[in-house]
Amino acid sequence: MLLVAALVVLVIAYAITRIQSDRQLRRQYLDNAIGLADAAADVANRLDDLVGSLEQLQRPLLVESLDELQVEAMRIAAEVDELEVPGAAAVRTAHAYLDVATSSWGDGVAQASRGMVDLTEAPLDDAALKLVGDGITALQVGDEAYAYFLVALEDVDTSDLARAFPEVEFITAENEASFDAADLGQRLFLTPALGLVANVSVSDLRLDPGPIGEEEGISVIPVSARLDAEAIIGNNGTVERLGIVVQLTMISGEGDMYQTEQTIPLLRAGQLTTVLFTDLPADAGTFYEVTVELTGEDSNPADDSMSFMFLRDTAE
Repeated sequence: MLLVAALVVLVIAYAITRIQSDRQLRRQYLDNAIGLADAAADVANRLDDLVGSLEQLQRPLLVESLDELQVEAMRIAAEVDELEVPGAAAVRTAHAYLDVATSSWGDGVAQASRGMVDLTEAPLDDAALKLVGDGITALQVGDEAYAYFLVALEDVDTSDLARAFPEVEFITAENEASFDAADLGQRLFLTPALGLVANVSVSDLRLDPGPIGEEEGISVIPVSARLDAEAIIGNNGTVERLGIVVQLTMISGEGDMYQTEQTIPLLRAGQLTTVLFTDLPADAGTFYEVTVELTGEDSNPADDSMSFMFLRDTAE
């Protein structure tokens, strides 16, 4: 009898421990799931704001924002896929819907983002429009799966949670028209700031030492131990530029020519940088014209060069 009683006690203790363990696993799962659902809701809101304000954006910000949303949506999907799911059938059923929802959202944001960026480079391109359309469809699939997840949660004990799971919907009745692929293509096409513009310019050209006066309208540069030229190069376009070659040419009044060049590895859209050319060979008492120009293809060649004429002062 004592053996039987001890066995009963062990069975009861095991059952209680198992119940507590299952409850703890369920609570941990729900805590993690609600945090990821909150993150998905944030992505949905940010994407909605982005699409609603396309006309106020510059292309670099659009591309950067879409990249961030894509990374976040894929992170959420990956973390949902890795959640430890309790053994209860109701929880597993709910999780299956959540897994479909987040993976579909991740695919949808990625496809729509790629399509929108492609449309800024090739306006109204059919392949890009299809990418956007496929992405929107995937977002809608995710929305539907999440709605089923919320329904399935009704069979799960969520009383330990301080609040209910958030509503998450990427494509709503209010924004559905804005997420139409053809409409998005038109808006991207009609917003010049979102287009692909490659325009690097020479914004300024200065000598060091600078002018100390003029002679017959020509700037006079004093004699010094060294003469340097500073060129300010700006990226006025909407895309980053790589390997920008900046060439300096200096021609004297006697026809002697000096030429050198430097390369800017990377210049982001809207960024300025200074290129320094040192020890220019300018003789005293000689007239020169120095020109800085950019080589390569450019949307606006008119601002790709700048010249400066000067007279090197005579030595005392």
